[in-house]
Amino acid sequence: MQCFVSIPFTGSGATVYVIQGPVNGVNASWAVDNQPLNYVSPLAPMSSPAFQLNVSLLSVQGLVSGSHTLVLTALDYGGNSSYVYLDSVIINDTVVNAPTSSSSFSSATSTTTLSASNS
Repeated sequence: MQCFVSIPFTGSGATVYVIQGPVNGVNASWAVDNQPLNYVSPLAPMSSPAFQLNVSLLSVQGLVSGSHTLVLTALDYGGNSSYVYLDSVIINDTVVNAPTSSSSFSSATSTTTLSASNS
């Protein structure tokens, strides 16, 4: 059984941050808007018994501005379970228009942060 999270967002990009732990590594695949799967560079377990917050796992940018869905799926790490502790997701909203035949381009930027809570 695969464990996954679906993250709907409105914008032109997203950066996913995780918490890296001391026991298991982090390995995952991801896709935006049902496009082909992409794979993250696996993160090895921490060498100390501590947890590291705000570890960048992936960033997807340059999407056409609008509604999107990012699906993040946990994969095995070196034959063992992989723990993907979602820390936060930063949503980028640089206006990227769909390609047209004209040569104009408009741009504006804003950022939204989504964070997991322990409540």
